[in-house]
Amino acid sequence: MAGNTQTFQLTRAGGIFAWLFAFAVVCPAVSAQAPRLTIWIVADQFRADYLQRYALDFGPDGFRRMQNEGAAFHRMRFDYTETFTSSGAATLATGAYPETHGIVADSWYDRRSGEVVQAIGERQLPTPTSLSGSSLADELNLATSGQSRIVSIADDPRLAVLLAGHRPLACLWRGEQGEIRTSSYYAPLPQWATDYDARNRVNGARREWRALRAADDAPPLRVLEGERYVRQYLASPFAVEDVFSLARAAIEGEQMGQDDVPDLLILGLGAPGLLSLETGAYSPLMRDLAVKIDSDIAALFAWLDERYLLDDTAVVFTATHGVPPRKTDVARANLPGGAVDGERLAQGVGQALGDFPGIRVEKYVFPFLSFNDAFSSLSTDQRVSVVRAAGAAALEFPGVQAFYDPEASSALGEAYRRMSNGFYAGRSGDMMLSYAPFYVEYYGGGSGTSSGSGHSYDTDVPLLLLGSWFRTVENDQIVDAASLAPTLARLLGTAMPSGASQRVLTESLAASERTPAGPPAPE
Repeated sequence: MAGNTQTFQLTRAGGIFAWLFAFAVVCPAVSAQAPRLTIWIVADQFRADYLQRYALDFGPDGFRRMQNEGAAFHRMRFDYTETFTSSGAATLATGAYPETHGIVADSWYDRRSGEVVQAIGERQLPTPTSLSGSSLADELNLATSGQSRIVSIADDPRLAVLLAGHRPLACLWRGEQGEIRTSSYYAPLPQWATDYDARNRVNGARREWRALRAADDAPPLRVLEGERYVRQYLASPFAVEDVFSLARAAIEGEQMGQDDVPDLLILGLGAPGLLSLETGAYSPLMRDLAVKIDSDIAALFAWLDERYLLDDTAVVFTATHGVPPRKTDVARANLPGGAVDGERLAQGVGQALGDFPGIRVEKYVFPFLSFNDAFSSLSTDQRVSVVRAAGAAALEFPGVQAFYDPEASSALGEAYRRMSNGFYAGRSGDMMLSYAPFYVEYYGGGSGTSSGSGHSYDTDVPLLLLGSWFRTVENDQIVDAASLAPTLARLLGTAMPSGASQRVLTESLAASERTPAGPPAPE
């Protein structure tokens, strides 16, 4: 009898152990600490100084709330010189620099095809296949065997694709006609997205952009109409508002944040980047757009709170890069600056290579200069001589500050390191150039401006983190943009992205350790 009792006790103990193990599998340990839903908002262009510059225009429940109740880093820096949309999104997603993740710019010259290629591939089939290594979203997918619902929504495909990693549940963006799109690389449009698109067509009807809280009789800041309607829409608060509206549809349609497996919703706001190309950093339109983003964030918080989701949600806000002021604003301040004509620069460099028979400039796609195939057959010493001659010629042009090649460079110290961080062999041409402060690449008749430098107005953006997982802290020290993905990996309990190179921002986290994400429930 005693033996039977002992057998029963062992069997019972084994059954309890099996039940506890099954419970741990169904309810992974991460559920006790990681947010059920993380909403990651990434603006394409939002300068570090906007939070202070427009502080009096912001309401109490958007950016102010994130700063007062969460972790606020006023200067997060992209530590390389090619501060473009695609390279910034890839760095945020992977925790690596372009030298590792390979997304060196929005486009680059491909010597094999003889064509300029886009970072996300063909216009009709955007994919993340040019991205080297894993992203935060990929690691979350791996940690939960695909049970985390990962949705990426943007009005710009570069943001949607590069932030989402390789296999999100859904990846959506606005097409050239304003329609909601995906590509065959991903799953088809989910029904909630199709329904939203049918109800909210970008149909070209005349629309007035009025300043927030403006008087009823105040004239509009801009009227959207005619042939440029879609482009104006994509550079307006209407596009931003639609991203947030579609986000709410995604949360409801996919029941995000409803169970113990952590979900990730990525929202890419392309409008600030597109608008800044036209108006520069400080136009009235840019000011109003920043204020309306603040209002949209506050409305999202209220919506989440009404549905009892806010307490289980972490919210992150940052940007891919900043932007300089318009050239007219720079001139008004009596600062040197202007536009560099890349075509003329390439011609001048080519003329300086007369002492190197057979060597010529094949293509210049800012900031990368490529020589013809004969260059690669030269010895190391000969290549260095060509680069130095080409670099010396480039430095003669107003606005060119430095040249870089792994074997020869005029850049020193911090400038050298930043250029090195952005150089990826095979995509960065044979040498790269950097421009002096307030000099930008000439395009569009020379009237606009652009990012793409290693200067603080391009490299520095804010980072705000809100939720009970974060400390209430305000930090004015510079932190590295490549630290965000490792920090969110720690938050979610996943492995670090494969190329992650920087530290976890432990000063932002309420707890120094996070329990790893557990396996999914058995079928």
